Amino acid sequence: MREIFPVELKKIKVMKNESIKSWYLSSFPTDELGKDINSNITFQNALDCLLNREDMYEFIGVFDSIVRERIFHELSVRFDSYDVIYSLWLSAS
Repeated sequence: MREIFPVELKKIKVMKNESIKSWYLSSFPTDELGKDINSNITFQNALDCLLNREDMYEFIGVFDSIVRERIFHELSVRFDSYDVIYSLWLSAS
């Protein structure tokens, strides 16, 4: 697994307060599972969850792989590395 360097962590700080639920509901308005996403979580929290090897499904509050994958994709777009995000998730499993 590739280590996350401080420069990369700085990129993610830009979005630390953005609500995952708000982003998800605006991006996928027809997905009814979006309303069940934990209202108190942000993209920074998601990165912390992965770095701490916590259960991502518990964190999100929705036990659906499509919802998780959509969040991972957006996190990786902002972070510029899907491989790192996915590797962190695999290492927590």
